[in-house]
Amino acid sequence: MKLFKLFILSITLLAFASCNNGSTTQIKRTEADAARKAAPKPKDPTLMVVLESTKGDSIVVTDSETKSQYTLSVSQLMQDKEIHGSLTQKNKYAVMADLNKKTISTLINITELTGIWLLNDKSGNGIRLDEDGSACSIGKIDDITFHSWRIEKGQLKLTYILSDGSNYGEQEEAATIVALSSNQFVVEFRGQKHSFGK
Repeated sequence: MKLFKLFILSITLLAFASCNNGSTTQIKRTEADAARKAAPKPKDPTLMVVLESTKGDSIVVTDSETKSQYTLSVSQLMQDKEIHGSLTQKNKYAVMADLNKKTISTLINITELTGIWLLNDKSGNGIRLDEDGSACSIGKIDDITFHSWRIEKGQLKLTYILSDGSNYGEQEEAATIVALSSNQFVVEFRGQKHSFGK
């Protein structure tokens, strides 16, 4: 009986020892992990929203990520002509908003921005902007091949490579939207103004 109790006691001690060893084992962090944690990427303040309704000089939108709903003033936007595209219910938008003041500084209609755009010079050249952020050149524009697009800090950014083979590295530049509607897109990019239609 004494031998049996000693056997049970040693098994219990072994179980405790193995649990303690397991709990003190920690995941080793690398220097790269520490650097990433110390310098996190700043969050882009651009909100992706869906327009629910318009009320005078305000719009009601739903944040696509959080599903929160906001009523925001567009009166200053209308005055500054910073509304890119029409205000259409259920369309998707990229907005730079001050949620405390309930104001918007930039608004871009993503539903109208995406799609196939052909230059108005009837050359058949153009660009396709897909909803997933990919871009594709149609024919030839400025000896570049488009790769992707995104909205960052309320600004349209396009990535591309040079078609002539002088540099295969992907480059990114900001583009200024001059005009946008369901059938017109005028943009300044790399020092030139391009006028497109659908």
